[in-house]
Amino acid sequence: MGYPERLLSEGERIDLQVRPHWKALVLPVSTLILTFGIGGFLVAISPKHGTGAEASWIAIGVVALALIVWFVLRPWITWLNTNYVITNRRLIIRLGWIHRVGRDIPLE
Repeated sequence: MGYPERLLSEGERIDLQVRPHWKALVLPVSTLILTFGIGGFLVAISPKHGTGAEASWIAIGVVALALIVWFVLRPWITWLNTNYVITNRRLIIRLGWIHRVGRDIPLE
C-alpha cells in the first residue's frame, strides 16, 4: 500500500517509496525453516502409539505455532507496515499496523 497522496501538501510530489531492506526478513525466514525442520524431526521421533503420543504431537504443534507467530509473523507484519517516503520537500517515516507512528523530516 502506497502513501496516500491526499496527505501531501500542495505542490508536493512523491519521489521514492520504499520499505526496509529484504535482509530484515532473513532471520525470520531462517527461524521458519528451522522451526519446521526441528518440528518435523520431533514428530518423527515421537511415539506413534501409546498414552503420550497425541499429547506430544499437540505440544510440538503448539510450541511451533507460538514460535512462528512470535518470531516470523510479527517481524513480517512490522516489515510490511513500515514505509519510507521521500518527497520533493520532506522525508516521511511511517511505522505500525494498528497504532501508526510517523515522523516527518523537512529536507531544507
